Amino acid sequence: MKTKLSLVALCVCGVLYGANVEEAKGFYDAKAYEEAYHAFGLLVVQTPQSPEYNFLLGHSALETKRYDEALAAFERVLMLDPSHARTRLEMARVYFETGQLELASAELERVLGATLPSNIREVVLAFKARVDGAMEKHRVSGAVVLGVGYDTNINNDIGKREFIIPAFGGLLLEGGAKKSDSFAFATAVLNHSYDMGLRGGWSMEQSGVFYSKLHRHTTENNLALFSLSTAPTFKEGRYSVAFPVGFDKVYIDGKGYMSAPSLGVKGSYLFDPTLQGEGSYTLRRSSYSQNKLQDSTSHIFDGVLRKVFVPENPWMVALRAGYTKDDERHSPRTDVEAAKWRYGVELSRVLPYGVQGTLSYLQTQTRYSDTDATFLTKRKDTRDEFGVRLSYAVSKTLSVGLNASYVENSSNHAPFDYDKVTTTASVVWGF
Repeated sequence: MKTKLSLVALCVCGVLYGANVEEAKGFYDAKAYEEAYHAFGLLVVQTPQSPEYNFLLGHSALETKRYDEALAAFERVLMLDPSHARTRLEMARVYFETGQLELASAELERVLGATLPSNIREVVLAFKARVDGAMEKHRVSGAVVLGVGYDTNINNDIGKREFIIPAFGGLLLEGGAKKSDSFAFATAVLNHSYDMGLRGGWSMEQSGVFYSKLHRHTTENNLALFSLSTAPTFKEGRYSVAFPVGFDKVYIDGKGYMSAPSLGVKGSYLFDPTLQGEGSYTLRRSSYSQNKLQDSTSHIFDGVLRKVFVPENPWMVALRAGYTKDDERHSPRTDVEAAKWRYGVELSRVLPYGVQGTLSYLQTQTRYSDTDATFLTKRKDTRDEFGVRLSYAVSKTLSVGLNASYVENSSNHAPFDYDKVTTTASVVWGF
């Protein structure tokens, strides 16, 4: 019904306004597929027996996620030219993107049955392997990251300057000296997916992450993190929703530091080919091994909106926002119960020589609920983090990266007022 209404609308526009071939092909060559879709729709109304116009209409519809209209256009091409291999390849794309994997595989078999140039056959075979892999119930992927870094303020110290303690008659104390240190780090990620449906639908997504950070001198800051999660996930068309359940365990200096089970819900929606939104809620219960007074229950809300702009060299902007409410589970401490707001932006673009460049900024504002007995006020922190990252793909599975960040934490309680610079270099192998 939707396809018929679209065609009726195009018919009316075609009769009233006509269509311009050069303009339509100009839109298509410039990859302005939204405009090309409407322009070729008018041309098809005027010349319905044209395989070329129907094909270009179908491809423009596919690029703008109008899957029903794309299939209808491709079917008209095959009625006019049943041996049109490129059309069957594009139909396979439609079926693949809509989760109809068996139909996609069948179309690719028909394409491979035709006489193809060797380079095109390789592309089709690679696509066929991807489709066949997606049809498998179990899929495994992962990555290993190895790197080194340098931190100018490893303990987040205030530096050698004085601050006042109001509760002790304005007593002056001196902050600790900043310490810098180098470190090595490693990350291992293993993902597993089990597809429970034939056309998208439900799947089970599992993930395991291990992270280790070893300092050259300040070994008491050595860190190890284990994270496990599983998430029943539903995907259909432009949206997906997942219900993750996870468990994190943190060790510092080889000793158990904190454990945190969690559960939540996460969703995403593709508004159009260039715009996607994501949102999540997580309930986390943190328990500290050495000091139970730090135990808390957290309600975490996060959202991100990603937009791709497509001039000659596409670039992406991501806007982030989040809110966390930490509730204390034991009452004596004043630095546990707090509300945190997060705002951030990230810009990403491919630079010359295939280098991926990313600039980011994130601000976190933390407001504690209780009055501190030492400073006689409620603590308020604002953390500003600026980052730049450069990465280069050596191959499909291997990439290298450089990262630098500057953090400034401003607080009305002087010992928590600090800044630092962190730089890292890493190698990433994915599989």
